[in-house]
Amino acid sequence: MDALNNRPSTEEICAHYGYNYVGKWHSHWPNVPGQIDRLSDLPDFIKTVGLDKQRFRVTFDYDPDYPNMLLQAVTVSSNPSL
Repeated sequence: MDALNNRPSTEEICAHYGYNYVGKWHSHWPNVPGQIDRLSDLPDFIKTVGLDKQRFRVTFDYDPDYPNMLLQAVTVSSNPSL
């Protein structure tokens, strides 16, 4: 927990959603009204970090009873069997 802001750390947020890592590109937002609307900016995010030039996976985690939501993007192998 971030003692200064009384918010969960990135590691705590990832653990809540079942991850033991955080994606190379990630963002977590407070779970307040209107925040889910930020997903409409996803195409700009993808272009800004250069993901539009490679295979990638975007994961959005949301729990209405948890104070933060999590957005992650990771590149994936060009071999679909991996």
